[in-house]
Amino acid sequence: MLQKSQLHFGLHASPFRTDRSIPLLSCEIDRCKDCRAYINMFVAVSEGGRRWRCNMCQAENTLSESNNLMNPSGSYQHCVPQQSIVEFTATKQYLVRETPQPAVHLFLIDVSAHSVSSGMLATTVNVIKDHLFAIPGGCNKRLAFITFNDTIHFYNLKNDSGHPKIQIVPEISDAFVPSYEGFLVSLEESEEVIAELLESLPALYRETNITKSCMGAALKVACELMQLSGGRIMLFLSCLPNAGEPVLLDREAAVEKSTKEGPNYFLPASDFFTVFPSEVCSKFQIGMDLFLFTSQYIDVASLSNLARYSGGTCYYYRGFDVNNFPEMTEKYKNELSNVLCREMALEAVFRMRCSKGLSIENYCGNFFRRSFDLLVIPYANPDFSYSMDVHVDDDLSRLSSVAFQSAFLYTTATGERRIRVCTLCLPVAKTIGDLFRFADSDSMICFLAKIACEKVLEAKISSVREAFFSKVRDILAAYSQGVRGLPKGQYVLPMTLSNFALCTLALMKSVCFDLRTAYKLDDISYYLHLFRIFPVPQLIMSIRPCLFALHYLLEAEHIFQPLPLTFRSIEETGIYLLFNGFEIIVFVLEKVPAILLQQLFGARDFASLSSSYHSKFSCTFPTLENLISQKARALVSYLQGMFPSIFPLFFLVKSTDSNFRSFVSKNFIMDKTETNPSYAEFIDLLYK
Repeated sequence: MLQKSQLHFGLHASPFRTDRSIPLLSCEIDRCKDCRAYINMFVAVSEGGRRWRCNMCQAENTLSESNNLMNPSGSYQHCVPQQSIVEFTATKQYLVRETPQPAVHLFLIDVSAHSVSSGMLATTVNVIKDHLFAIPGGCNKRLAFITFNDTIHFYNLKNDSGHPKIQIVPEISDAFVPSYEGFLVSLEESEEVIAELLESLPALYRETNITKSCMGAALKVACELMQLSGGRIMLFLSCLPNAGEPVLLDREAAVEKSTKEGPNYFLPASDFFTVFPSEVCSKFQIGMDLFLFTSQYIDVASLSNLARYSGGTCYYYRGFDVNNFPEMTEKYKNELSNVLCREMALEAVFRMRCSKGLSIENYCGNFFRRSFDLLVIPYANPDFSYSMDVHVDDDLSRLSSVAFQSAFLYTTATGERRIRVCTLCLPVAKTIGDLFRFADSDSMICFLAKIACEKVLEAKISSVREAFFSKVRDILAAYSQGVRGLPKGQYVLPMTLSNFALCTLALMKSVCFDLRTAYKLDDISYYLHLFRIFPVPQLIMSIRPCLFALHYLLEAEHIFQPLPLTFRSIEETGIYLLFNGFEIIVFVLEKVPAILLQQLFGARDFASLSSSYHSKFSCTFPTLENLISQKARALVSYLQGMFPSIFPLFFLVKSTDSNFRSFVSKNFIMDKTETNPSYAEFIDLLYK
C-alpha cells in the first residue's frame, strides 16, 4: 500500500531539544530482554506490575526487583514512565570513562593576515571574553587556546606567573604538543590569565603579514591535547589551508561556470576531511564547530566534513569585514554567542528502534555511523535534527499500531551520564486513503531535500531536479487514480499535500538545486551542509519564505498574515518584510505614504531614505517612540529568535535600487526565473 501511494515513510528526530521539561528518573533501567527497548508508557503491565510486555517485539519481561516494591496496601509500586519522553540517570555500564571529565572547550584560531585585517580575530576574542562564564560546564570547565598561521602557537595559562606564556611550534610537518601542563586550564583557577590573553591577542598579531595557514597540523595537535578528555574544538579559519597537510586549492577558479554542476566539486578534496573526524575525533570523543570567513573561495565542501562527522556545525561568513559589512558582523556575534552558550551533549550515541516488521535504513545528519544502527555523536547541540528512512519489511495489517523509540545516551556539560528515551506510537493505516489523509507535507519535502543533498554528491543537479518533478507526478497519479478514481491524465492533490507541489518547486529554486551559475560553490556547499541538519520548520522556512505587508500596520488591529510569494502581491504604495531564515529583507516601494516612512525609519520621504540607512541600527528598525515602530521591531525580534542557530541578516532595499528585483525575486517562488517555471507553469507541466 505504501509503495502504491508513492509517499515517503520516515522520521525526523531532535533528541537533544531543550525547549521542554523532561522528567529525570533515577530508578534502575528496565529493558526488553529480546529487542533491548527501554520500558516506556506504552508497555502493557500485568500481574500487579511485576511483569510488562514490550510494545516493540511483544516479549514478556519481569520488572527488576528494585523497581517492583510492595506498598503497605499490598499492591506493587512499579517504575513505569508516565510520559513519552523521559531521561534515565545512566548506571556504570553506560559510562565512557570511569571518572567523569569536566567539559573541555578548545579555541583554535587562525591569526593569518586576513583574520587580522578583516576584524575576525578581534571580534572573536571579544565575544569569547564576554561569554566566558556562560560557556557550559560550570566552574570546572577547562579551556585551551591555540593560534596558527604558518606556525602553531600554544598558550600556557597556568596561574603561577599571572601572565600567559606563548610557546611556538615551527615544525608543522611533525607537529607536537610541547607540554601537557598549563595549556588546558580551569576557568575558575585561571580566569585573570585567560582574560589577559584574550585582551592581548589582537595586538600581538596586529602587524602580521603572514598569509599561510597550517590548519591541518594545528588540528592534529589540538586533538592530541584533548585525547584524554574529549570535548569541543571551535575552529576559526580565514583562508584556505596552504601550509603542511592537507593543502586545499581554489577549485572554483579551475571550474568553468557551465560545468559547475558536476558532482566532484561538492565532495571533499582530500580524504583527510572524512577520515580524520570519523576515525580520530570519534575515537577520542571530540566534536568540532567551524567558523569560516573569507571573500574568496575557502572550500566549504571539504572543511564542513570536519563538523559533519564529529557532530558539530559549520558556519560560513562570505564577505566578512568589520568595517565594510557591519550586518555580517552582527550576525557572527549572535551566532557565536549562541554556539558558545547553548547546552551541549558530549560522548553521545544515538539508536532508533522500531516494531517488528519495520526497519531503519538510511540516516541523515551530522554524525559518524559506527554500525548499521548506531550513530556516534561526540558533540551534539539542541538546534539540529537527524532524519531516517523507515522500510516496511512485513505485512502490518494485523497490527493496530507500531512503535518507534530513540535512545540518546550522552554526558552533560557538568559530567552527568544520562539516557534520553523518546517513544512514539502510531496507528496503522488500513487504506491508501488513510495514508494520504494523514500525510505530513512539510516532513516529506524535508526528506526529499535531505536525500537530494546526498544525491548531489554522486549525480548531476539536473538529474536531482528531474527526480523532484517525477516524485510529485507519481504522488499525484497515485492519489488521483488510486484514491479518487479519476481517469488517467487527471490529477488532484489531497488537502494534506496542497502545498507539496509549491514546496517542490521552491526546492528546485533553492541555492542547493538551482541551475543558475550566479551561486558560488561555497554557497551551495554551505546550504547543502545546513539542509542536512535543519529541523523541519527551519528547512521549510529556508525554501518557502514568509512575506508580510508592513504598511498594514497603519490599521490599529492588524494581525500579520503571510502573503503569496509573487510580485503580484506587491502594491506600489507598500512596505514589505520578507523572511527566509537567513535574511530579513525590508523593501520599500516608491509611493509609500510619508507618514509610514517617518514612523518606521524617521525619514521625511522616499528620496531621503537611503538603502544604507540601516547600517546605523544594523539588525532591526530604529527605535522610535510610536506604536508602528514597536510592532515592526517586535516582529523582527520574533523572527530573529525563531531559529537560534542562524541569526538572519537585515537588509533595507528600495524599489529604485538597481539590484532591487534580483535581490528580492529569488525568494518569490511562485514567479518565473531564467532557469525555473512559475508555479502556474509548473502545475501545467505536471498535468501534461
